[in-house]
Order: sequence, then C-alpha cells, then structure tokens
Amino acid sequence: MTPARAPLPSGGPDHRGPPMVRYRILRRAVRVETRRTVLREAETRYRNELMDDEERQLLRDRIKRLRRGKA
Repeated sequence: MTPARAPLPSGGPDHRGPPMVRYRILRRAVRVETRRTVLREAETRYRNELMDDEERQLLRDRIKRLRRGKA
C-alpha cells in the first residue's frame, strides 16, 4: 500500500504564481485601466467641447494613439 499524496497544484485559479508575477500583472492592469480612462475622457471632450480645428486635430491624433495602445 502506498502513502496518500496531496494533489499537485494545477494551473487553475488556486495556483497564482510567484509574487513578482502577480505584481507585474497588477501593474499592467493599472496601466491599461488608466489608458482606458484617459481615452474615455478624451473622446468625451472631443465630442462635447467647442475648440478650434488645430486643437481638435491634436486631440483626435491622441485618441488614435490611445486606441492603438502606443501612448
């Protein structure tokens, strides 16, 4: 008869990885959420505020960069 063994951790929700991996994932999530917030505010401003053509074009370029994820 063999001794009972505890099950090995799988890659499921109970196994979260080393602390540095969790930190890196959280840091990335915060960056993504910040980018979404900035994009949302820029789009609202673009739609609702009166501005001259040059300022409008600069804001439109910024919105495009944020959508691509390069800002």
